[in-house]
Amino acid sequence: IGRAIINFTSEELLRLRGRHSSEFEAILGYTCPPEACHRGNVILTVDGDSLRSFDVIGKLPDTTSAGQGKTKPIKRNSSFS
Repeated sequence: IGRAIINFTSEELLRLRGRHSSEFEAILGYTCPPEACHRGNVILTVDGDSLRSFDVIGKLPDTTSAGQGKTKPIKRNSSFS
């Protein structure tokens, strides 16, 4: 399942459907982006229950020194905070 921020209304999308992005400005009458939805504005989600069959922790690389001792903490990606 995905969610996205769309750059146009549903009415505008009907007018733009099948047209080349170079025609968008002439069709709509204003300067606009060349895509209905930029890839940076899309998120994909998945039901948590569907992930339970994967052994994610068991597939992580061993980050310990010689496989023993404390593991290194996983660095958090602050851009998603």
